[in-house]
Amino acid sequence: MVVFEPDELHLYIECVAPGTSTDATNWISIDDFFARRPTGSAHSQAIERLVELLRRALDGD
Repeated sequence: MVVFEPDELHLYIECVAPGTSTDATNWISIDDFFARRPTGSAHSQAIERLVELLRRALDGD
């Protein structure tokens, strides 16, 4: 899940299963999300999907 806080201009990432409720204490900054090595296959997939989402957004697709 990607959470954007417009007042603070912060983008946070939360790794949760679909349909799971969020808990703000589990959010990490996008900087920390990209800066650390993936901790498992779910984390690797989350990075790949976020990069794909950002790439599509920047390409205008």
